[in-house]
Amino acid sequence: MSLAKVSLPVAAVLVLLALAIQNDLDRPFLAPLVSYLVPWGVKQNSRKPIVGDRSLVTNLEQLVVVMTGTGTPVADPERAAQGISVFANGEYLLFDTGPGVAENMAAQGMPRGALTHVFFTHYHSDHIGDFGEVMTTSWIFGRTETLHTHGPEGLKRVVGGFAQAYGPDMDYRTKHHGESLMPTQNWMPSMHEFTLPDAENASASDPASLVDVYTKGPLKVQAFRAHHEPVIPAVGYKVSYKGRSVVIGGDSVMTRGHKEACRDVDVCILDAIHHKVIEVTADTFKSMELPDDEGRSQYSRVSKMLLDTIDYHSAPWDLVELAKESRPSLVIPIHMVPSPTNALMKRLLTTYYREPIPKATGKRDTQIKFGEDGMAFILPANSQEIREQRY
Repeated sequence: MSLAKVSLPVAAVLVLLALAIQNDLDRPFLAPLVSYLVPWGVKQNSRKPIVGDRSLVTNLEQLVVVMTGTGTPVADPERAAQGISVFANGEYLLFDTGPGVAENMAAQGMPRGALTHVFFTHYHSDHIGDFGEVMTTSWIFGRTETLHTHGPEGLKRVVGGFAQAYGPDMDYRTKHHGESLMPTQNWMPSMHEFTLPDAENASASDPASLVDVYTKGPLKVQAFRAHHEPVIPAVGYKVSYKGRSVVIGGDSVMTRGHKEACRDVDVCILDAIHHKVIEVTADTFKSMELPDDEGRSQYSRVSKMLLDTIDYHSAPWDLVELAKESRPSLVIPIHMVPSPTNALMKRLLTTYYREPIPKATGKRDTQIKFGEDGMAFILPANSQEIREQRY
């Protein structure tokens, strides 16, 4: 946690506790301050991280999308790896659980105890790395139902592996706090593994072939093939609720399926890496030499790995093309390389998304906004309104 994110009450409590540890709580001038300020600080700062914003699950007349993680496999203090929180029909759906997502769920005030479903787009580390923490912290903070996990082939191996690794932790906590507070029946996730037709032979030019993977009343989640080879299978998801819709594209080159899934939706969240910047960076690394103990150039190794990323991610101009063809209301690039970490980089990257998107008769204007952790979009039911706020 950075000091910039520490509120004044928390800072006061931390200072007092430091003084108390260094000195003595029974000192006359410390005891009254501690007895007043510690409870005050706790009350001021505990509700958000512990309970979270319950209105996200109690308001049944909206679909809400929160950017819980918008980063890449590369560590970034401003962005967790991928995780998209969606709230609809009284449920909390989380799409991917990359490293840092569990911490962001707390920092953003997500109602962790209300988490009901986790959907995986694929099983790269930056999309699954925090699942153990998500599973456990949602249980610690009051989840009273089974956590349902969904994903293409490989789900049982991944979720089962996390469950095995975190099993001892579950035992310890239940023995320590008791079955009434930490019920074991709510800890173990259920696994709903699905298969998309002909996933092994899919190509980027194939149609979307949306497949229902979860339905409850007016809430529907559909999966479609992504093209992230050699990662097979990889999928994207479309969530529909009371006339509103959002697409989470996963990691993929631009496909016909993505364009069809995003047609006329409200929010379309897609990965984007700048191929030309990657190529220049890779060439620069290749020209540098830093041999390891066996004489191999580490920079050449990194150069090759960078170039490899180009053939399975979309580029900025792909997202502009999708915006023109599919006309979603809002396109959100995430998993951006390079990351828009400062004003200069944001300005530079914006030039690649500035190509005008012509208005279409009878359709909403399309906007492109860079995804940032904490960015949220509220979509009131059966309308075209999109309200943006921060968590």
